[in-house]
Amino acid sequence: MYSNIPEDALCCAYLRKSREDEERERNGKGDTLERHRKIVERMARDNGHKVSEVYEEVVSGETIAARPQMKRLLRDLADGRWDAVYVVEPSRLGRGGGSDQEKIVNAFRYTGTWLVSEFQAFDPENQGDMRQLKRELRSSEDELESISNRLRRGKYESAKEGRWQATGHDPFGWKSVRIGGAWQLRPDDRHGDLLRIYDMLDGGMTYVGVSEAFNCEGVPTKRGGAK
Repeated sequence: MYSNIPEDALCCAYLRKSREDEERERNGKGDTLERHRKIVERMARDNGHKVSEVYEEVVSGETIAARPQMKRLLRDLADGRWDAVYVVEPSRLGRGGGSDQEKIVNAFRYTGTWLVSEFQAFDPENQGDMRQLKRELRSSEDELESISNRLRRGKYESAKEGRWQATGHDPFGWKSVRIGGAWQLRPDDRHGDLLRIYDMLDGGMTYVGVSEAFNCEGVPTKRGGAK
């Protein structure tokens, strides 16, 4: 498949879910990471390689700081552990800002590590490949911004129509219920405490004061904690 990569290369794979993947999984479209694992393992076999370790990112954070497996991969690249990294597509490395993009590209360039995707292998010694990798990451950042804008617009329009975008984290004092195919918020058994908070704030209390008053009364937080 990609004949320039050494046959005895030590290889790993990096897998990461995107926000779109999480949405598809909620709609019953299957396990993204398992599907991608099969893809990268097939790619490696086609190149005569074996994937010795898989870095599975189970968080959807876009920055390097928010992704522990990416940080571990970058440390291992700096230690010279791998000759090639397999990914389904370059955007799986991240959609963070310019500084993150530079860190990722430089990690491959300065350690001489190949990046192998489903449709292209990026040679760390080839300046054109490294420029292309940077363009791929920049394009994925632009796509993320477009997706985020669409999500924000969708939530705003839903709110105007009285529909709640269920996230699994309902606001304190409310519960999401499905009515006529649309999610809406309805008061729960803590709604009285929520109204008290409004009254206390209107009366001049600070947020800290409200918290201390509720703690004295033994009123738990939404998750059952003290504060």
